[in-house]
Amino acid sequence: MNLAAMCILALPPTAGSSVPIAGPLPPAPVEARAGYSFMLRFGSQSMSDSTAWEGIDQPIALGLDFASHGTRSQFGPEYGLGIAGDGTTVAGIDVSSFFVELYGGARYTWDVGEAARFHPYLGAGLAYIFASVDGAGLVSDDDSSLGGYVHGGAFYRLGDSFCLGIDARVVGGTSASLFGVETDLDYFELALTLGWGR
Repeated sequence: MNLAAMCILALPPTAGSSVPIAGPLPPAPVEARAGYSFMLRFGSQSMSDSTAWEGIDQPIALGLDFASHGTRSQFGPEYGLGIAGDGTTVAGIDVSSFFVELYGGARYTWDVGEAARFHPYLGAGLAYIFASVDGAGLVSDDDSSLGGYVHGGAFYRLGDSFCLGIDARVVGGTSASLFGVETDLDYFELALTLGWGR
């Protein structure tokens, strides 16, 4: 019951009069608000061409992702940066791979629950990947390619803004040539995410 109704009820009763009891007020409408997420991504990749990348086909990945949307739509932009790498030993020589990825696209984010703490999402766009393979610092080769990506996941807001989540990602449509081997930079990634958002 609001203050105005309590004030009326506090008035002294007068002869022949009655004071109406105010009913419960309807809940205030929930205002739409902009949303964002700034997340650190840590996971493992699996290269699509496991034959060409044998021994270095399971890179450990680290990324920074940002996404946002306005008050009128759950659609918004997303973009980020990722690095990954793997290593093995062949005939006593240390061989390593290293990847740098820049991406940008669009994302749709759902707000689930009364407090909107749970946020599933789907996104897609373009990814540019640079890849290099190095043999003990003695020989190296590199290439780069443009491809497409799709990903989906969810994050849960634990406090005012701190979030934990999970993300699954697929990159396809790339191509590369390293040491004369025709291959691609396509991969599947499963990662944990943590950061800030709402």
